[in-house]
Amino acid sequence: MNCLVTTPDPAGAGCLCHRPAEKMTVDEKIGQLRLISVGPDNPKEAIREMIKNGQVGAIFNTVTRPDIRVMQDQVMQLSRLKIPLFFAYDVLHGQRTVFPISLGPASSFNLDAVKTVGRVSAYEAADDGLNMTPAPMVDVSRDPRWGRASEGFGEDTYLTTMMGQSMVESMQGKSPADRYSVMTSVKHFAPTAR
Repeated sequence: MNCLVTTPDPAGAGCLCHRPAEKMTVDEKIGQLRLISVGPDNPKEAIREMIKNGQVGAIFNTVTRPDIRVMQDQVMQLSRLKIPLFFAYDVLHGQRTVFPISLGPASSFNLDAVKTVGRVSAYEAADDGLNMTPAPMVDVSRDPRWGRASEGFGEDTYLTTMMGQSMVESMQGKSPADRYSVMTSVKHFAPTAR
């Protein structure tokens, strides 16, 4: 496994990212896989308890830096292992700047335009405290009646591939250590749009 963070420990402690996993209970490992959404089903007090008990690894739909800071501080103060949370939001066509839906840039066949959308979106998302987005949507939209057809890059597999790749590369940047790099997770990849 490649490790982004190493320690100069002469005893060979190695990768810092391996240490928490060795100390985690099964429930804490399961908690790291959970992405929960802020809202009526998960009020802030309930989320605070989940954080304290190591039952959550990511938060969805929190988009303000102050709210994110409060939750990240709770992790550092309350949780046993102090593993930072991921914060995610759908950044499909911009974060603060609203760009055209994905069909627009796809219609231009201009990969540079898509890269600009991705870079600006990642910059704004990271500036808001987000570090993950379930985007871009790369399902091939062959039926215009499908409710998510507008989120994708159209009906052509090659164009969708090229546009999706450009968006991912521009949002993730050259290095995960980049302050304005946002982790992407392409979605609806399976044929849901038939």
